[in-house]
Amino acid sequence: MYPQVKGGTTDRLIEWLTFHRFTGSEFRDSFLLSYHQIGLTSLQLLKRLTQRYHEIDKDQLLGDIPQAQVDQVGDKAFAVSKLKVLDTIQYWFTHHPDHFLSPDPGSSSLVEKLLGFLDKTVSHEFPSRGQELRRLLLFSVDR
Repeated sequence: MYPQVKGGTTDRLIEWLTFHRFTGSEFRDSFLLSYHQIGLTSLQLLKRLTQRYHEIDKDQLLGDIPQAQVDQVGDKAFAVSKLKVLDTIQYWFTHHPDHFLSPDPGSSSLVEKLLGFLDKTVSHEFPSRGQELRRLLLFSVDR
């Protein structure tokens, strides 16, 4: 059983959505179906997710780990956290391609912005994952 989320700030909800430990799929599914209800557009959600990717703090992730183990798990925990953000983005565009095909007003460049993030950022840190996400995104929105 996973903790039940009953509310929180937008930033905390996105933090939970992309938490590095598995938090269950119910929250992710509910959030991606209802983020418009908390006032987010698709473009704003993408911006928040990419910010989360950039702002993952290694020290915060490792705060409760003894220093002797930090070298062993530090880079892995950091990578896992970033990959969780990418997994969330992938789930979003593969299960809700309509959010990308007919986005909210002002979000017409959603696919281009995501492609830019994948090409400029992800492809440098996780080359194969970046290419895979690019291919899946183009396939998802081309149906």
